[in-house]
Amino acid sequence: MDICAVIVTFNRLECLKKALKKYEEQTKRPKYLLVVNNNSSDGTMEYLKIWEQEQSEIQKVVVNLPCNTGGAGGFHAGMEKALELDCDWIWVSDDDAYPEPDALKSMEVFYDSHPSLQERIAAMCGTIMDYDKEKIL
Repeated sequence: MDICAVIVTFNRLECLKKALKKYEEQTKRPKYLLVVNNNSSDGTMEYLKIWEQEQSEIQKVVVNLPCNTGGAGGFHAGMEKALELDCDWIWVSDDDAYPEPDALKSMEVFYDSHPSLQERIAAMCGTIMDYDKEKIL
């Protein structure tokens, strides 16, 4: 299962760095890590130029938008680009969402262990946990 993880970011460079690290640490790494920079003004574009060139098992893709299109616009641009890539699934996330180390592997295991459902599964959703407040959102 080839996954393209799409992360939308806007002026939260430190959050983005943490999120990118979480995807590099996945037990099942995405094939592509696609970052949509929603016209950040905090050094994100400059950081992503360097990040793109760093060695990784993951293929890195950056989309720099000319203006901030909001979360929905960022995800639209990211999914549109992801559809051009060779992937089976698109994982979407904000820059301040940090997946557990086995999140992508868990999705793959669930999908692979339910062959009778595969033709009917178009989307899967994970639990979002606010660890600061220790509750599921």
